[in-house]
Amino acid sequence: MVCFLTGHGEKSVSDSSDAGYSSAEQGLKKESYMDKTVNLISDNGVPSDCDVLVIPGPTQSFVPAEATMISKYLAEDGKALIEVDPETDPKLQDTFQAWNIKVGDNVVIDASGMGQLIGAGPGIPLVTTFGPSPITKGFAGGMTYFPLARTVSVADTSKTDPEAVEILKTSPRSFTTPNLKDKKIAYNPKTDTLGPLSLGVAANRKSGDKTERLVVIGDSDFASNRAINDYRNGDLFYNTINWLAQDENLISIRPKSPANRRVNLTTGQEAALHWLDLVFFPGAVILSGVYIWWKRR
Repeated sequence: MVCFLTGHGEKSVSDSSDAGYSSAEQGLKKESYMDKTVNLISDNGVPSDCDVLVIPGPTQSFVPAEATMISKYLAEDGKALIEVDPETDPKLQDTFQAWNIKVGDNVVIDASGMGQLIGAGPGIPLVTTFGPSPITKGFAGGMTYFPLARTVSVADTSKTDPEAVEILKTSPRSFTTPNLKDKKIAYNPKTDTLGPLSLGVAANRKSGDKTERLVVIGDSDFASNRAINDYRNGDLFYNTINWLAQDENLISIRPKSPANRRVNLTTGQEAALHWLDLVFFPGAVILSGVYIWWKRR
C-alpha cells in the first residue's frame, strides 16, 4: 500500500493535468501496488497499512504535531519518499536532521547548456551522474531532469548511521542561487555553491529486525504527468517506491511506451498527398522506365 499525503497543497493522484500525479498512480498500479490518500490530522497519524508514505511537494508547512507523526512513523519501521520543492518550507527540519539529510534553502541553476538539448532552460537541472544505490541501478548513460529543484545532500559524510547516499548529481557547471526574484541570475561566490550538486538522498537504517528507509528529493515535478514519461524520470520514481517497499526485484529500466506520431492533415494536404501517391510517383516511375528503354535502344 502506497499512501499519498494530502492536506498541505501536495501533488494529487486524482489530478490529470500536467502538474498532477495521475500517471504516477497508474504506473504503480501496473506494478501491482495499491494506493490511497491519507491526511495526518483526520487519520490521526500515518495509517498502519501504509507500506510507503509519499509526500509529493507540500506547499504549506506541517504543524509540529504532524511533523512528529511523520518522524514517529519512520522510527517504527517506516518508509517514506519526501519531495521538497524550492521556495517552500514544510517545517520538517528535525526529521531531516535525524536522518543526516540537509535540504538547502536555494534553487539550482544549470549553466552547462545541456538543457537546450531538450528545450529546457537553466532553471531545469539535468542529472547524468548517479550515486551507488539500487534505485539508480542501470541509469549509467541515462538522464533525469528536474523542473526547478533545490539541493538535498548528506549533512555529515562521516556518519554511518543511517547509511545515506547522494543519488543525483548535477553538472559541475551548475550552481545555487538563493531564489529566482532577480531578473539576471549569475554565480556569486560569496553566497552561492558551485556544482556538482546533490538533488537527492536515499537513507537506510536498520534497528534489530526492522528496516527504516527515507528518500528525499529536492523537486516534485520530475514525477508529474508532464515529466514522468521522459528519459529516466519514471524509473527514478518507481524504483524509489520499489526500494522503499523492499521490492528490489522490481527495480528495472522500464520500456518506453511507443510515442503517438500521428500527423493531422488538412483537406488540401490530403488531396495533394493523394495526387502524389496515385499520379505523380507512379507516373515518374513509368517515365523513368521509358527513358531508360529509349537510351538502351
